[in-house]
Parts: sequence; C-alpha cells; structure tokens
Amino acid sequence: MKKYKIVFFGTPEFAVPSLESLIQDDNFEVAAVVTQKNKPVGRGHVLTPPPVKVFADQKNIPTLQPDHISEIQDRFKQLAPDIAVVVAYGKIIPADMLEVPAYGFINLHGSILPKYRGAAVLQAPILYGDTETGVSIIKMDKGLDTGPILSIGKIALKGDETAGQLHDKLARMGSRMLPKVIMQYINGYIEPEEQKGESKYIRTLDRGNGRINWNKKASQIEKQVRAYTPWPGTFTTYQEKILKILEVDKNILNTKGRQIGEVLSRDGRPVVQTGEGSLVLKKLQIEGKKPLNAEDFLRGHEDLVGSVLK
Repeated sequence: MKKYKIVFFGTPEFAVPSLESLIQDDNFEVAAVVTQKNKPVGRGHVLTPPPVKVFADQKNIPTLQPDHISEIQDRFKQLAPDIAVVVAYGKIIPADMLEVPAYGFINLHGSILPKYRGAAVLQAPILYGDTETGVSIIKMDKGLDTGPILSIGKIALKGDETAGQLHDKLARMGSRMLPKVIMQYINGYIEPEEQKGESKYIRTLDRGNGRINWNKKASQIEKQVRAYTPWPGTFTTYQEKILKILEVDKNILNTKGRQIGEVLSRDGRPVVQTGEGSLVLKKLQIEGKKPLNAEDFLRGHEDLVGSVLK
C-alpha cells in the first residue's frame, strides 16, 4: 500500500491532535514537521519549544524551525512531499511553495469558512454570539484562508462555552476529520468548492484586547469574558491594580441609574453596572494573588462594593 509523504506545518496545542492522527494513519508518512521558533515563557522567560515540536520530538520526527519560511524552501523541495498539511502554523506560506507537493497544501481552519478568516477565529463565534461554529478543511491558495473547501464540520453553540472549551472540542473534531478528508481528496471523491458568502477578517489577539469597557452592554462583556478565557483573559482596574475577571454569570440584571463601572452587591456577590444592564461577577483575581470566588473575594475586599471599576 502506498504511503503518502506529508510535511506538517503547525505550532500550538491545537495542532497536536491533528499531527497525532496523521502519524497513526497507515496511509501517511509524516516526513518532517515545520514549526515556529522556541519562545520565552513564564516569569522566568524560559526558552520553551512549541507543543508541536515537543510532540514531534517524542515521535522522532525531524523538525524545522525557520525564522523565515524562505530558509527551508530548498529543504522542502528535497523532502518531495506528496501533500503538506497546515494546522495553526502562524506564518504565511509563500505562493511558490504551494505548488511543490503533488496534491498541494491542505489547511485545517478553526472556524466555518468563509465567515471568519484570520487569526483569532476560534474566539470570534463566542464574541459575536453565533449559534454554531466548527472547522473547515481547505486546499490552500495564495490568499489568506480563501482556498476552496474540501469539508466542513459543525457543532452547535449553547451560549455558555469558553474559548478554552471550544479549543479542545474543535481540535479533536478536526483531527478526526483530517485523515479521511485528505484520502477522499487524493482519491478524487471530493471536488474542492469555491468559498461563498460574506467574510470577516479576525486579527491576532493581544493582552490589550482583554481590557473591559464597562460602557458596553453587559451581554457584550459576558461574551468577551467567555471568548477570552483562558487567553488573553479579561481585566479591569480596581484600586490602581489589575483585577482579572475570570468568570461572570450569564444572567444579566436590569439595573439603571448607577454610575458606569460602579460595583453593587446582590446576594453576597459583586455586580457591576454597565452601559446596559449589570453583570454579576463569579470569579476574580487581583494581581499577585490567587483566584477567588466572588463571595470570598468580597470578604477580603469589602471596599470593592461602592468602588468604580475602570
């Protein structure tokens, strides 16, 4: 039986299940992995390899970590892959590289295309209140997430999911779909279909995205908290310190006549007045301290009630 040679491009934890599924499938030989450079992590800024490299090393698969993709173009041609697979690699593949593998480049994208293209697509369906999300498998072209679709998998959203929960669910879904879809495409059972419909480009998140603007509606902030959990997290300022908002109640209170950002108390829990309605805080963390349930936090910070968060 012919084994199709794959070069896998991926970096974060999201890509690991897909790499594992391709390694385990008898139809494929993963000849090499391309991933991003090791980066400083944590307070100690310890130089740490990305999750995909850690997993590839465990499986004794050669890894390439170029600063610029052009550095490995000759090596990529020497590997002569039948197909290349990209899952959250994080860098643009040059157009001339796309033509090297016989079956091109296949990309697993963490949302339903074409609705969300770009980087933080996993968080977007939560942030915008969608009723479904999923993964898309496309044949890459020179555009950003614009290639024709091979397959889409969908899941319903209940409206209480965090991005962390979706991350794990979609990573598993994509890893199950990927080997089968690739083989169907190679064998001619799938005809790539042009993307149709409106699209929104989602930029990369940074820590600044997590700052809460209390002038927004409580319902919008509630979605922001879930969309940015666990990263970049959401936060506000209390007594000139960073106060992380780790969890809020989905139920919005109908309150008026209070200052925006003012903290009230309801049933022993802090409630913040927003531009429309009030948000019940469930879990908090002041900088330098451990996370606490809101009730416990209030016992140690009674002056939170009556303060105005910024």
